[in-house]
Amino acid sequence: MKELKIPVVRVRSYLENEVIEFGSGIILSPGYVLTASHILQGDRHVVVLNGEEKDAVIKAGNHVAALLTVDPEALLSETEQRSSREALSSKPETELKREEPADQILLTEEELLTDSTKWSAEGFITDKQIFHPLSGTGLVSAECRELQEDLERDSDYKLKSIEDGYAENYQGLSGAPVMCGKRIVGILQVQHLTERGLLGVGMASVKLFRELLPSDFFRPSQYREEFEERARCFTEKAIDKNIVSRKYIPDIFVEEGGYKENFRYYTEPSLFLKKAVEEVEGINLDAVNKLITGKNPKEPKLDFSDIADFASEHTIEDTLEVLVKRLDAAVRKIEKAEVHPEDAGLSREKRYLMEDGYSYAVKYTLEEIREEISFFQYKTILITKDAGQGKTNFLCDFTCNFLMKKGFPVLFYNAHDFREAFMNRIKKELTLDEKYSWDYVRQALTQVWEREHRAVTVIIDGLNENTALNDFGGYVFDFLKEAQNLPFLKVVLSTRNELLKERFGQLNSEVLGSSFYRMDMRYQSDKFMQRIFWGYLKYFDIEIMESSLLNRTYAMLAHDTLLLRFFCEVNQGKRQVRMLHVYKYSLFQKYYEIKKKESVPEHSPGKEAIFDRLIDHICQLMIDSRQFTEIPRSRLSEEELAMFDRLLEADVIFKQEVQVKRGLLKETEIVLGFTFDEFRDFCITRYILKNSDTESFSALWRRMHAENWSILEGIERYIFFLARTEGEELLPVLEAEKEYKQLYWKNVWELEEEDIGQEDIGRWRAELLTGGEYAASVANFLLSHRDRNYFRTVNTDLLFEMLNQLAINLAVFDSVTQKLFCKTQKDYQGRETGERAGVQSCDKLTEAFQEHKEDKAFIKRNADYLRLSIYMVEIDAYQIGAMWSDVYAEVPETAEEILEKYVMREDLPQLIYHNLEVILDAIIGEDGEEKGTLRENREFEKSGGYGKLGRLRATLNEKTQKHNYKAINSHLAAIWDE
Repeated sequence: MKELKIPVVRVRSYLENEVIEFGSGIILSPGYVLTASHILQGDRHVVVLNGEEKDAVIKAGNHVAALLTVDPEALLSETEQRSSREALSSKPETELKREEPADQILLTEEELLTDSTKWSAEGFITDKQIFHPLSGTGLVSAECRELQEDLERDSDYKLKSIEDGYAENYQGLSGAPVMCGKRIVGILQVQHLTERGLLGVGMASVKLFRELLPSDFFRPSQYREEFEERARCFTEKAIDKNIVSRKYIPDIFVEEGGYKENFRYYTEPSLFLKKAVEEVEGINLDAVNKLITGKNPKEPKLDFSDIADFASEHTIEDTLEVLVKRLDAAVRKIEKAEVHPEDAGLSREKRYLMEDGYSYAVKYTLEEIREEISFFQYKTILITKDAGQGKTNFLCDFTCNFLMKKGFPVLFYNAHDFREAFMNRIKKELTLDEKYSWDYVRQALTQVWEREHRAVTVIIDGLNENTALNDFGGYVFDFLKEAQNLPFLKVVLSTRNELLKERFGQLNSEVLGSSFYRMDMRYQSDKFMQRIFWGYLKYFDIEIMESSLLNRTYAMLAHDTLLLRFFCEVNQGKRQVRMLHVYKYSLFQKYYEIKKKESVPEHSPGKEAIFDRLIDHICQLMIDSRQFTEIPRSRLSEEELAMFDRLLEADVIFKQEVQVKRGLLKETEIVLGFTFDEFRDFCITRYILKNSDTESFSALWRRMHAENWSILEGIERYIFFLARTEGEELLPVLEAEKEYKQLYWKNVWELEEEDIGQEDIGRWRAELLTGGEYAASVANFLLSHRDRNYFRTVNTDLLFEMLNQLAINLAVFDSVTQKLFCKTQKDYQGRETGERAGVQSCDKLTEAFQEHKEDKAFIKRNADYLRLSIYMVEIDAYQIGAMWSDVYAEVPETAEEILEKYVMREDLPQLIYHNLEVILDAIIGEDGEEKGTLRENREFEKSGGYGKLGRLRATLNEKTQKHNYKAINSHLAAIWDE
């Protein structure tokens, strides 16, 4: 007898001490043997090992298989178990063979069983139970019509083609394991005759006896396990590259709640559909049903109480379809039942209150759930966002902390790595370098999707960064069209908003259909902004003067993580840092000098020049090739490469990542580039101006615009800065170019005060006084310069002087101030509509002071906004007056100081004096004294029944009388002259 090397054993069944049935079994673990149930017909069962029969007891069974228990010590010694496993791992190689040895015998019901599947089996045949292996190709399902009569009910597959081990009688193989690679996919059952008259064998797949075995015996298919492990390693490597380049800093990343919730629905539909069903069932519909039946008693009420039962009995697709239809119908029913002002004679405000109480909240909740579950249907999501790091941070965090933690297979790519058709690269990973056929992979992953709704997520980050492929947008489009035919594949892309239409115009739902969705991540929560901003400051040990932190400065840094990183490196360890503005050119210049100094070891004088040469050489290569994302590493000298490698390891200036495949030969080339696009633009600008004279600069300027260089915007910005700050010869040349006007108004706000001259102020004054296109920009800039200790001349006082001058012409004043300070337009539900104020809406200003009317520090800190409100009286006199009254009640000295300075001036237009009268009248009661409520808060002097404000009011009366007297005299003089 051939010595047994695998954990397959003989099984016998006795009746009155005679063997009546015999077969094969497999030792799943010490103490347990799996075999076919039809051979256990006697009153005693044994397992034969090394010539000894060991009694076995049926622990569990069904019509297909049985699980026997045997004395664990009698089954296999440690040595025998080890040799068995080694023998099992050395089985004849098949298409699905694993390379590493298995730790235990594993079963799967996930394996793709087709007529091309390679299989093997081992057991014992004839009444002598002789060891017999066999192998072949093809497992044909009994669902095929021609097999329904061939197989008994205890078999659902037949072995199609026995290529090795054919016998005239297979009796005794019942219970023998059928394996694909190292996974048991079933056990052999009775033999039968094929349609060609040959002897064949039936198989019961694992699904027919799965309930008999503990879950820890089951694993995914061998392919799936190998692929998911490969995908994990592949994606971890890609994420690590982003961590090294500091594009992703996990410790301070903040989850963007709404967007991430959408992605959870997108990638795990089964779990989150259940969540949606629970949310719908939990909505209290009593109030809204009263509204519905109140208008039409016969109208059926809203009721979602049955949706959970429906979901438990139907597929995800069916549940989703029904839930969407019912949610849409519910929203339409609520809208139909809503009270209309023209029907009920209600005001818009009362209508809003009724809807808010009865229907609006429910309708909003239903619409929100409807929007969330709509993510189930999407195949592709394109994330768009302005330049910065929000996209990469979001995708890396979602990949690491959701997809990978939950075990979802994900392939993460940086778009600039692609040098061929996307699907070619992705198939390489899916097929494990063609270890598995594409047809097998496609069917296997489709089967997983249909059973579990578990997709392979392909993430391609930074489409805008690929410059290697001509018509890159076409490559993306072709890939998405192909991916639409693969149900198991979901795709997430990201790119900047800039040039989206120009480069990727085909990526929209009109072309790609309803399965495509663009997620514009413009919105970032306050929590996100705060955590990013303060997290970086803490990480780099920076203390700022919080009182100097302007909203625009905060937003600029919190929205752009790389800019925040550069800012923090320049200011690392500093205390009392002013945060009035971020002057990028100065910031980059300081960063450049810091990195140049850090780039060379101590006691190496003169080596800083290598840093300059490296930067300049990279810039030169980029300009010459017009490839601004990357250049070949091989183009640098050994000295430059030594410097580059030090910087690559220690800093975020450079990145090195792409291997390029060229032509028909598999030649690769390492490429490198700048990590931060804006710093790259700064360096290229610096290089251009260092190496240009007037004539060559003009030629290059025209060439950049004619060829529409991808870095044009950044180059323009820094050329403007240098022309205004250092380039006495450059400025006249730049002013002569046709693009200068637009360039000026776009970038002048980034100049420091010392670089702003009277000519600039004159331009701004003319723009504001005429209500020009950039009037709001002028006002916003000057309003942000409220710190007179820092901004000595170009500050908010200059804005007030311009507004005073504007008030001379009443018609122009009204027109301009409406654009700058108009009230927010809202619909009956409180949603903002129409045009918004260019600078500060009047109503939001008064609301802010109303909210902080008892906050003295807030009022004092925002005294300039009180001054600004003087110019808003024509827009809403009542609210402005009420605001001043509240301010006076809490901080009278601040109100008095501001009003007194205005009232006592002799050079203001009459309109401003009129506005001051309105404000004073709002504070002073109709009886000519401060309001009684103010007397309770403060003691004040009186003179003839008037306090200080009364005297100011009297002064204004005199000014008005003088103005009127002059106006009458002028009018009479004009009549007399006529």
